[in-house]
Amino acid sequence: QPSRSNCLAEETAVIWKEGRVIQDICLRLKNVERGEVELQLQWIDLPGSKGL
Repeated sequence: QPSRSNCLAEETAVIWKEGRVIQDICLRLKNVERGEVELQLQWIDLPGSKGL
């Protein structure tokens, strides 16, 4: 759950979009006057990995 103690600004889901597994995340910055960082995580296949 998002809270002031864990820097997660909002709860987001992992989704399947355009043939990719992705998650959009918004992190609240700490020890600064204000600010947030938006990230998009994407699952990628690595050579030799077992995959999903």
